[in-house]
Amino acid sequence: MPPKNPGRDPSRDPKVGSPNSRKTSNPGRQVQRRTRPNPGKQVERGRKRKNFWEVKINRRFFLKGLLGTAVLVLGVGGVGVAEYNARKEYKDTTNELLRDATLVEEIRGIEIYVGSFLLENNLLWKGLINSLKPMISILPDEMVRRIRFIRLEDFLDNSTVPFEGISRIDVEGMMLAVYLNHFKNGILPEIEDRLAEVFFHEGVHLGSYGDPYGFLKGFLRFLRKNELESNQCKNSSEECIISLTNLTDKQSLEEWRRISRQNGGYVSTERIPPDQIRQADLTGKPNFGYILDDPNLDYGRLYLPEDIACVFEKILSSLYRVIHREEDPKAVINALLSKTPGETGLYRKYQIACESLIGWYEKGSEQHKILREFIQIIEDAIIIAKGTTNGQSIQTNQGAIKRQETTDGQETPLKSLMERLAKIRELGRKGPS
Repeated sequence: MPPKNPGRDPSRDPKVGSPNSRKTSNPGRQVQRRTRPNPGKQVERGRKRKNFWEVKINRRFFLKGLLGTAVLVLGVGGVGVAEYNARKEYKDTTNELLRDATLVEEIRGIEIYVGSFLLENNLLWKGLINSLKPMISILPDEMVRRIRFIRLEDFLDNSTVPFEGISRIDVEGMMLAVYLNHFKNGILPEIEDRLAEVFFHEGVHLGSYGDPYGFLKGFLRFLRKNELESNQCKNSSEECIISLTNLTDKQSLEEWRRISRQNGGYVSTERIPPDQIRQADLTGKPNFGYILDDPNLDYGRLYLPEDIACVFEKILSSLYRVIHREEDPKAVINALLSKTPGETGLYRKYQIACESLIGWYEKGSEQHKILREFIQIIEDAIIIAKGTTNGQSIQTNQGAIKRQETTDGQETPLKSLMERLAKIRELGRKGPS
């Protein structure tokens, strides 16, 4: 049975105008047709006589105006059809992703849906929504506007983590998988920390590719969809995100890429399939973002978008802990940096994330002030690390041993994680059964 309110209908969004509703100029009507002057007569009121070439040019302008009008009319018609098809596909995809889910709340315009089985556990889903509220509250308005819905879905697998997530850029939504074996004692602080990590990670993915509804910088939905599905985006995610993102400025993004190239580069510039990801060696390379709060899983090394999501997620999670847990900013950031001792490249990526996020908040806001403090704390840590290591990134022996342990066994944490994520992706494509 379809949900009562399956996602926001983009056709009702005032910021997404239909091309047919906009007034278009008619260049053909602006050109006045003139009769060819008689070379034998003087033009009245002192006007100069027109020669043959002037008349020929006027006719050319007139014909080009008519041609321009025809192209414009046909083009607008084509845009209208493409926009209609894109909206229909958006609606159909959203309905499928939210099938058997119920809209239970809306937080800052983000619609929260709960799967039918999780809905039976009234205490749990309400507790999860209460945990999500402060996380959503710290996000900048622009990022919130790019998250249309969140679906909470429970899973019975005995997972090592309480949550995992998957985001869908095409419909601006995410699904959070809830593993029930972690909730025997309720929603503990460490469970909330993992929820924040997953939510911010997927939220950054949805916010990474620019605003599809902006009039000047954005695309109409169908143009944006074509752009995201183009060969450039499929085969070169680095170039794609550089061309579409406004999450950070281009100069900072180039510095980010230099840091990555200097440390071995990304495993692939493509969005490689999960089965290939499970075979990828993501260990032993410093200065890339990581997931699961485990620096041994350099998930950011897969490709640039994942690196950005891993790094920005750590800063947003830190911001959340300072604002809603009232933890000390310096203690929070130092704890983050201590997980990757001496990795000044990763520290610099954290700085870029802070500098980028500052531009999304109002000056004088609590988030703005805390991010400023984060930047200074990280800057001090970079100076100390460079003074200790002569500018070279270091790893502790213990860290190197831990990285080796992840590759010695047959079942690595990354392999286990990717197998579960593959199941979630499959569920996202088919819709819950």
